[in-house]
Amino acid sequence: MTIYFLHVDRMYLHEILRLINKNDTRAVKTWCRKSNVNVYKDSSGEFVTKADFELAYDWPLILLLKSKHGDKWRTIYEAYLKDNLADVMDFSNSKKKTSNYVAKGNLSTKLFGGSLK
Repeated sequence: MTIYFLHVDRMYLHEILRLINKNDTRAVKTWCRKSNVNVYKDSSGEFVTKADFELAYDWPLILLLKSKHGDKWRTIYEAYLKDNLADVMDFSNSKKKTSNYVAKGNLSTKLFGGSLK
């Protein structure tokens, strides 16, 4: 019989300090509690699972991408993670800015080329 052990990556609270710009592990615990990230203890200290931390840390970005891009949010989020955002952006939808300004005088007509309508 073969026994497999699954390994879950851990992040200890002192590692998280600089990532969330805090000075004390108590502040990290508060951030974790507010972000719904469970804090565990072992003989080395207090830690969180890396996946839980990364999800909570990126959650504001995920919500923004969902509201802006709808169903394509996951593709764009993955591009953020790979630092490859330019490849997934759709530049074909760039709209040309139009103005409702109508030149009224001779000088305006010369400057702006007449009516833009």
